[in-house]
Amino acid sequence: MNDVIDDWPRAESHARAALAGHPDTASLAAASFQVIDGSLSNFAWRVAGPGTNRFVRLARGGTEQLGADLAA
Repeated sequence: MNDVIDDWPRAESHARAALAGHPDTASLAAASFQVIDGSLSNFAWRVAGPGTNRFVRLARGGTEQLGADLAA
């Protein structure tokens, strides 16, 4: 999952797939995502689901030099 992601719809799809792949976060994959604009090195969303509100962040491609771990 180290693809360079440069647009919000692709980033959200990538984030949802990553969340769906882990039992602790799978329920968030179908939750409501609200974009948080303004970051130069990350895509970020407020994610609201039944009984939970979370913050989800996905590093943009090319940020490895900043210490971002795109494989995590």
